[in-house]
Amino acid sequence: MGRDCDLNQRDLEKLLCWAKYLYWAELQWKSFEEEELQEQNANYQQFLAKMSLWYASLYVVIEAWKSAGLSDPVIDQLLNDNESIVSTLRRFRNSVYHYQDSIFEPKYLEFLKLGPESVYWTAALHDEFKSYLGKLPSRLMPDRDLANEFRESLKEIIGWFPDDTVELVKLRLQDRVDQGEAMLQEAKDWSSPEALDLMVTFSEIQELIKKTPDKPMKDLLDSN
Repeated sequence: MGRDCDLNQRDLEKLLCWAKYLYWAELQWKSFEEEELQEQNANYQQFLAKMSLWYASLYVVIEAWKSAGLSDPVIDQLLNDNESIVSTLRRFRNSVYHYQDSIFEPKYLEFLKLGPESVYWTAALHDEFKSYLGKLPSRLMPDRDLANEFRESLKEIIGWFPDDTVELVKLRLQDRVDQGEAMLQEAKDWSSPEALDLMVTFSEIQELIKKTPDKPMKDLLDSN
């Protein structure tokens, strides 16, 4: 399913199962993100608990990804080039979701001791999973209306659909620019004040899209 192709019923079921776990990990991430923003008033134990639940839930997404036979060049690179981190995260997940008879046991601390690299990697991987799902309808169905219908169907089944990664926001902005330019082309209106204002806006958006990196979390990981 790494290539553009029609999904059979079994492949679709596997995709939906993977997406379900990604949604659950997203909920954990949002909860942790809110806790991070508290800063001065943060409860350390609550911060640690929410961080642990996010990390552990993301490993389940990795398991589902592999089980479903999904593939993506960036995600595969993040996983294959960091097998030791993946393995350490698996043990971390076990320490979170399986009962342990010590408060902070070695396989829990092992992942935390990896330091900033594990933080960047986890955030980049989470973003790339969301980007993959967010772009999937358009990849599978080049027709815009069919892609939108598929996207809404997935959102209804899963309960959520990603739209807030930088890459997806850029794609959405570009889509709106394309639609606006098509409307001007159809109206053959290039000289009215309204049309000129729109063209200036389109130009500014295009410049913003051009200057904004597609994968800031991945870039941050690579730079470190």
